Amino acid sequence: MTVVTTLRADEVVAEAESLSRAGVDVVAIGPCSVPFSSHAELPALIDRLAQKADVVHTHGVWEDIQYRCSVTCQRLRIPYIMRTCGSLDAWSLRVKPVRKLLYRTWRLDAMLRQSPSTYCNTECESEERANAVSNTYSL
Repeated sequence: MTVVTTLRADEVVAEAESLSRAGVDVVAIGPCSVPFSSHAELPALIDRLAQKADVVHTHGVWEDIQYRCSVTCQRLRIPYIMRTCGSLDAWSLRVKPVRKLLYRTWRLDAMLRQSPSTYCNTECESEERANAVSNTYSL
């Protein structure tokens, strides 16, 4: 198993260090730029790692890594699971709502429509995913 994480310049992820000590292959890429934790090497890294994967499991929805995984898995026909991790619940969508509406229109709703499997934490998230699939929005 390989775990990929994106890091900002000042960030250290204790969970990644713990997983690495437990024998999990952890790939940390950074420093990444805000607001989407983007990195120039991310597309090539995701492409290389996805080609070795049986399935890809993403956590969260607002960063470039989830988008890159989605696009790459669709292109390579690799099954993937999106775990929304509370990102689509009502509280989260009220934080920076204009930015999130723009991102949904630009990337996220297409990712949700095309995802073969999406794990939502709450009923509210499931409803927002259904809204994305039907192209309806709520603020």
